[in-house]
Amino acid sequence: MKKILFILCALFALQMANAQEILIEVEDTGTDLVEVAAGGYTLSGPSSYQLTGTSGVGSTYVLSPSLPAGATVEWSIPGSGRAYVYPAGYGCYINIYDVGSYRLTGKITDSTGKYEVQVYITVYK
Repeated sequence: MKKILFILCALFALQMANAQEILIEVEDTGTDLVEVAAGGYTLSGPSSYQLTGTSGVGSTYVLSPSLPAGATVEWSIPGSGRAYVYPAGYGCYINIYDVGSYRLTGKITDSTGKYEVQVYITVYK
């Protein structure tokens, strides 16, 4: 089972690294995309989700412009429940499994300095 999970995660990471655009179907909550600028960078993605069932919710968050060569980004998603963030070449993908409040943060380091982008996320029933 662990080998299968590892293979699936590896395939997912490979797909995310090679994808130009990923479309994830989530229930529309009527919220707009959020963009927070820092050092010329923006992070765009949904700010709220409705949790139905036990499968969780998730989406892609896009960082723009693309990071220059040598730049790094460290992702985190602290909050009130189970939430996971998976780096992708153009941003990240998240999965959240519990109702609550979360803050997706990307700490960017490039040749001009250190910056932070973030999106506050609410998950409700």
